[in-house]
Amino acid sequence: MQYDIHLATRSPDLAALRAALGQADPAAMTDFDAGTGLLRVSANLSAFELGELLASTDPRLVPAQIMQLPSTCCGGCGG
Repeated sequence: MQYDIHLATRSPDLAALRAALGQADPAAMTDFDAGTGLLRVSANLSAFELGELLASTDPRLVPAQIMQLPSTCCGGCGG
């Protein structure tokens, strides 16, 4: 699943976030755009699971900030 997380005025602790995501999904990827405050996450986690994981690394993050994006999977790889 792909998610956009809007963090208006601060940057997350990316090292802690990536470590926590790596424990939950070793193939997870993150990207943070400091100019827009947008954290992008791609992980095999539900929005609820991601919310809990992010809250454990940054208690100021609230689940309402997490927006699940529509799937872009074409099915071509069989995954």
